[in-house]
Amino acid sequence: PVETDNENVEKGSLIIYVINKKSDRVVWRSAAQAGVQFDATAEQRSARVKQVVSEMFQTFPVSE
Repeated sequence: PVETDNENVEKGSLIIYVINKKSDRVVWRSAAQAGVQFDATAEQRSARVKQVVSEMFQTFPVSE
């Protein structure tokens, strides 16, 4: 991780791969980087992760 201006915050990365089980191929990938506050509560960290993952899946292709 890369340190930021605040000593309690580091830059973190999250990468999600969706793999087709039948073909064993990656069918979608998303990556995000965000500040990670180590002095945040567990609830605050969990809420932040949920927010980032939700934003990442907004680009997930949906079949109609």
